[in-house]
Amino acid sequence: MKELINQSIQNIGQSQLVQTAIEEVKAEVQRLCVGSGVSTQGFEIDHCYCDWGDVPTSSAVEIIDNAARKLGVYGSENYKSTVNYICEQVTDFFKN
Repeated sequence: MKELINQSIQNIGQSQLVQTAIEEVKAEVQRLCVGSGVSTQGFEIDHCYCDWGDVPTSSAVEIIDNAARKLGVYGSENYKSTVNYICEQVTDFFKN
């Protein structure tokens, strides 16, 4: 079962839709951080969609949600996996 889940996540990561969403979210986070006067270094986002300090994340969340809804109904495993994957990729990008 775990192998099947890992394969599903890998397939999500290969989706052009998801790759485009990741790039759009990264650009949006950069825009939001500049607008808030903070560095992007260490930016984190997860499935809870909380704001990051003084940085409102609603516009980035909208991009993530729109991509996830194209791959699964809200709350479905595909939806959740897509959200988690995009969030992880964006967080990893800004980690350093």
